[in-house]
Amino acid sequence: MGNGHSTKGKGICQGVVLKMQGLTMVEHYLPLKLRSTDVILNKQWLKSVRWIRIHWALISQFATDLQDKLQINFPLVFEPAKGLPSKKGHGLHYLPDA
Repeated sequence: MGNGHSTKGKGICQGVVLKMQGLTMVEHYLPLKLRSTDVILNKQWLKSVRWIRIHWALISQFATDLQDKLQINFPLVFEPAKGLPSKKGHGLHYLPDA
């Protein structure tokens, strides 16, 4: 799962009819005990929808929040790299007409 935990299901429910926002889907689902999620939709579902609307403002805010958390929890990742070639060049000298 996205939170790093794993869980086992007890079989697959086949031919479940799911109606959501004007769409009707008949899929197979793996029932899991989840706390805050009603259903997890997979790539096959996304492919069947074909067109989706994306709320870019929400995605942008999510990315900003994620970057902030990463900077707090993993500050070394965001420090300038050490030991790399200077901005002046890489130090290699090319032969003329090579």
